[in-house]
Amino acid sequence: MDNTKHAVAATGLLVAAMRAEESARDDALFHDPFAERLAGDNPEMRYWHAIALLGLSKVDDGLAMLREIGRRDRNWIELTLRLPAILLGADQSVKDRIRKLLD
Repeated sequence: MDNTKHAVAATGLLVAAMRAEESARDDALFHDPFAERLAGDNPEMRYWHAIALLGLSKVDDGLAMLREIGRRDRNWIELTLRLPAILLGADQSVKDRIRKLLD
């Protein structure tokens, strides 16, 4: 039973993160003003939200969120530098800006 409760809670966080990602799009199908708050402060959910923002060319917003996450754990920045560029929707200048977050 405990595993089921955890799975349902994790699914709820994932849905909230995905709704926050959709709401950030310029051509969003819907806007959920509560999604980002519902996703909470879970570092992994916030990380993938930041990656989604970068993929949507919202570089400043994505980097700001990534900077916040990276202050708590630099491994998130290292992981980002290993992601395929297609996920980041980025050119080399964005990767350079991400790399500077390690300084």
